[in-house]
Amino acid sequence: MAFLRAEARKLGIKDVCEPVSELIGTLSDVDQVYDERFFQRNMAQEAPSATAVAEILVEEFRPGSPVDVGCGVVTYLGTFEKLGVDVYGFDGSRNTIEHNLIDRDKLARINLRRVHDFKREWDVCTCFEVAEHLREKYGQRLVETLTKASD
Repeated sequence: MAFLRAEARKLGIKDVCEPVSELIGTLSDVDQVYDERFFQRNMAQEAPSATAVAEILVEEFRPGSPVDVGCGVVTYLGTFEKLGVDVYGFDGSRNTIEHNLIDRDKLARINLRRVHDFKREWDVCTCFEVAEHLREKYGQRLVETLTKASD
């Protein structure tokens, strides 16, 4: 975990692993929503579309470094990685990071209630099925974070 914190700080994220209780009420609510059943169901449902989307993005844009904000169990990043692309992901839930499909060194926990000004940009920034988990008042902050993550 210390490595993730250090890497996240290099990227300009100061609040890695701070409570993200307002994502869905409380942190325990987040952990209850993102349980083992969620991961199994999510991976099975997302795999075909994640593969198709990642393949199209790689073919059309040839990204060298995609980032996924709200990456969950990294279904999309896992597909990018299989296609030989260097990936990085951020998520608010401790459980999603623990149940991911890629190396944990490529993941960090992020608090999407704040705008993040990363110290680097990625070629492509994806953010699938995240905004609906945030309260409306944080929507603009999410958009600002996403636009700062990619060029």
